Amino acid sequence: MLNNTSVDAQNTDKILKEFKVGDKLLQKVNTAITIYGSARTKRNNKYYDITRDICEKLAGNGFDIISGGGPGIMQAANEGAFMHPEVKSVALGIKLPFETSLNQYHNLGYTFKYFFTRKVMMVKYSVGYVIMPGGVGTLDELFETLTLIQTSKNGKGKVYLIGVEYYEGLLTWMKNHMLEDGYISEDDLDMIVLTDDIDMVVKELTTKFIN
Repeated sequence: MLNNTSVDAQNTDKILKEFKVGDKLLQKVNTAITIYGSARTKRNNKYYDITRDICEKLAGNGFDIISGGGPGIMQAANEGAFMHPEVKSVALGIKLPFETSLNQYHNLGYTFKYFFTRKVMMVKYSVGYVIMPGGVGTLDELFETLTLIQTSKNGKGKVYLIGVEYYEGLLTWMKNHMLEDGYISEDDLDMIVLTDDIDMVVKELTTKFIN
């Protein structure tokens, strides 16, 4: 019978292996943008089309695209990137009871066991982050990315929130409560760009990182 120390050591080895595998895989990536959003978004949802369009345009300008590898927004991101076979369409999945495989629109992929190793990889190898509408998981990824940028620990660049109607209430709350109460600064809010103009996002990212 394994004791707790043995189990902990085995889990640590598995975690380290995931970091090593993730690093080896993503060292193949060039200038990349990570896309976050809901796995529950249907193909007939407008944000599916918007995600596919922005990723197709980013890929057309030379960006590799990283997604969480699942359905919904993640699939739309990889589908857009997949239209440009010269770039990497990266799918970083997670083992879950209700998400069993990576979407078909990727040419570089891996399925993680641990959320936190996957999240590190999705941030570490990107120069910018596009957040589409989503639920608890998407908000978790949004605020973790903001924290890493704020503290200069890992994240780089800005966070682009796509969906003014969806996210403006969140930004208003952040300004009226977090900022007013002194929990964040104006500089923290400057990390966030709220917009529906995907062409502006593509142009800004391309000007900064490609041209």
